[in-house]
Parts: sequence; structure tokens; C-alpha cells
Amino acid sequence: KSSLLEVVPLPPGSSCEASEEWVFKLIWLFRTVHFLVPYSAVGEFFGQPKEDSEKAVTTFSESFDWGAADIEKALRSFLEAFLLPKEAQQIDRILRVFAHAYYHKHVEHCRSSGKEGAGYLKHPDAAYTFAFSVILLNSDQHNPKLKKRMSVKDFISNNRGINEGEDIPQEVQVQVFESIRQDEIKTPSSGSFIEGISRTRWEDFLNL
Repeated sequence: KSSLLEVVPLPPGSSCEASEEWVFKLIWLFRTVHFLVPYSAVGEFFGQPKEDSEKAVTTFSESFDWGAADIEKALRSFLEAFLLPKEAQQIDRILRVFAHAYYHKHVEHCRSSGKEGAGYLKHPDAAYTFAFSVILLNSDQHNPKLKKRMSVKDFISNNRGINEGEDIPQEVQVQVFESIRQDEIKTPSSGSFIEGISRTRWEDFLNL
């Protein structure tokens, strides 16, 4: 059981399924008074194999304005808003929700702006695999214990064929690689402004 439910209890009489109203209130809490909510508990809650957790992380993902953003910027804003759990299965559940939300927002943005088909991602699974690859790259580039780091050539090679059998455009991968190499994706231990606030988080707040 996630410690988050001690901060934001489920509706009376509901131990497994959360009402839509509760989910929206919960997400509004995460997005506006996040400094009152433990970041690690949010990640643990999102990663649980339960319906209320899935509803919450889905609604949370839908609250971001990612339509015009590239996937690296979208992932950065997402991962700086809570602490990703360490368990592989929990990470997998959360990233799949992120990937579907980002993919559909990006496709809709391209369509509504008269650029239908302009997006390079061909399927939500491609967004998921690429997002996971970016997380691995972030760890590789900024882990002080590693002596040999991934090169941009290695990164591109690792992503070969992930886009429905095709490659992510090379210029996109190079841009993502350089962005991560120069600026690590960091999750604060809490939402307190005392720790400082990244440019990505500040831009996100302005869009709320």
C-alpha cells in the first residue's frame, strides 16, 4: 500500500476503485500544491497495479501540455514532477501511460495545426521504447561510477528499428542525446521551491 493514501485517502467505502471526482482532486493536488505531497510516494502510487493508480497516472499525464513539445522535453517535465520508483515493473507501467499520452497529444497537435502526419513517431510503442532509451541515456551520461559512456553513435544504434521497424530520424536522436548530455534530468526530493526549480518545471507551472 502506498504511503500516499495516508496523505490523500480514498473516498469512503472505496478501497480499490477511485471515483472520477477523487482522481481529478488528487491530480489537482499533485499539480498545484505538490510541495505538500511526498515525491517518492507519488511515484510508488502511480506504479501500483491497481485501477485507481492507473486512473491517477493517466489523468496526471493528460494534465500536461505536450502537444508541441519534443519527447525529450515532455519526458523531462514528467519526470521532474515526481520521483520515479526503482522497481522495473512500476517504471514500465508509468512509462507506458506517459508514452500513450504523449503520442496522442503530439498527433492531435500536428492534426489541429494543419501538419497531420508530420510527427515522426508511428505508434505509442515507439514513444515508449524511445522514452525508456532516453532514461537509460540519462543514467549513463550522469552516473559518476561509469568510466566509459555511451556515444551518440551507440545511442542511435540502440534505437535502430524501434519506430515500427523504422528508425527515429537521426537529427532527432542527436538533439535528444546532446540535450541529455548537457543537462541531466533530475527529480527533486520534494516539491519545495527551497531546492530550486528547473526551467522545465517553471515552464510547466506557467501552463497550468
